[in-house]
Amino acid sequence: MLHSIEPTGRRLAVVAALGVVALLGAAPAQAGVPALTAQFASSAAVIQVADTTTTTTTTAATATPAATTTTAPDPVETRIADLHAKLHITARQEPAWRAVAAQMRGNANRMEELFRERAAHQPTMTAIQDLHSYARIAETRARDVKSFIPVFEKLYNAMPPAQRHNADIVFRADEQRQSPHH
Repeated sequence: MLHSIEPTGRRLAVVAALGVVALLGAAPAQAGVPALTAQFASSAAVIQVADTTTTTTTTAATATPAATTTTAPDPVETRIADLHAKLHITARQEPAWRAVAAQMRGNANRMEELFRERAAHQPTMTAIQDLHSYARIAETRARDVKSFIPVFEKLYNAMPPAQRHNADIVFRADEQRQSPHH
């Protein structure tokens, strides 16, 4: 199971702010995680999972001395850029936006580590260990949401009313589009 996860360089993105935002990417390729992803869909966070590296190697017969590597877009950076555009961030708002983006990256890194740890131990986990692993993911997610709110709130409060209204629509639309409850 780990063989298919580590080499691909999966990146999990966790983003949360002001209520419920749930955007799902492709589900991780390991047992137990799709259920986690679906269950978290209605909570106040985002999980995006994608492969970030695809490697193509050449054979000795082609006489190419080195392997060719192509990198797919990083889903965290893609989400950050997408939100930046959709929220119409101005030059004056950039310092607050950089803090939001840094928080998103930190949240993603914490979740990625937890999912890698879970994947590494999944084949030998007992039911109790599985539940503890799930609990660590849920607790980390809750802490990340709580720490994200004041960072995003600073940006949100710096927005004029029309831009705040747009942010509300963006977040609601993301939730409605991705929630399995709709």
